[in-house]
Amino acid sequence: MKKLLLSALVLLSACSTPSQQSSVPLDMKAVQEYQHKIRTGNTVSPTAKEDNKDLNHSDRAVKVRVYPQRMVYPMPIMVF
Repeated sequence: MKKLLLSALVLLSACSTPSQQSSVPLDMKAVQEYQHKIRTGNTVSPTAKEDNKDLNHSDRAVKVRVYPQRMVYPMPIMVF
């Protein structure tokens, strides 16, 4: 009974929440031009050059530095 009541409450609260609307006004002409470009697959202009440069030059840098460890050997204690 409790599960039924809980599921009904969740269902009612999910259905009653208002849909969120954007508070920023959009330029509808720009939106339509963008959607048209996406639909037709014309997203890259033919005059655009392909750039093979790294986006982030730190990608080539070594991320982890490993320092050699010195070995310490125990010395036997000499008792006379």
